[in-house]
Amino acid sequence: MDSLNNAVLIQNATLDDIEAMVNKAVERRMAEFYDRVRSKPPVLIKRKDAAKMLGISLPTLDAYAKAGILHQRHIGGRVYYEEEELNKYKPSK
Repeated sequence: MDSLNNAVLIQNATLDDIEAMVNKAVERRMAEFYDRVRSKPPVLIKRKDAAKMLGISLPTLDAYAKAGILHQRHIGGRVYYEEEELNKYKPSK
């Protein structure tokens, strides 16, 4: 059913019309790609520092990650969290 939703019905379209549609779609995808590439890489926070930043214990941090509340990044056997995501849950002073 999903492929049916993504299907495009082309009737009475010339080759130039189809080429223009494909070019427009490719340009849009390339612009999205370049926007992601140009954006700054996320600031990564170590697990211990993330727990401290949120004022919670390491087991609680792990439970949040397991529950899908926070997303972990595993790099070289270490666990990191994105600072931007942590800031959303950071307690206000």
